[in-house]
Amino acid sequence: MIATDVPAAAIRFGTPEQQWLGRVTPGRLRELAADGEFDAGSMGPKAAACAEFVDGGGERAVITSLESVGAGAAGRAGTVVEPVAP
Repeated sequence: MIATDVPAAAIRFGTPEQQWLGRVTPGRLRELAADGEFDAGSMGPKAAACAEFVDGGGERAVITSLESVGAGAAGRAGTVVEPVAP
């Protein structure tokens, strides 16, 4: 669980085309990072840590806001990173 100040990871963050990410695989997070979707000093390390955790055998990793930690722990909020595609 990574608590941050936004509800989830997003692509095109801060633009009118912004989209929050729901369920993703570690591979998808890495693709988005390679495409420059996550700032190195912000969401980049969070996404990388979640991908690494799940690839290392973790069942699930979540990026969400502090207010949504409970729902995130249950997989109902934030960006939920799982080993199998949703």
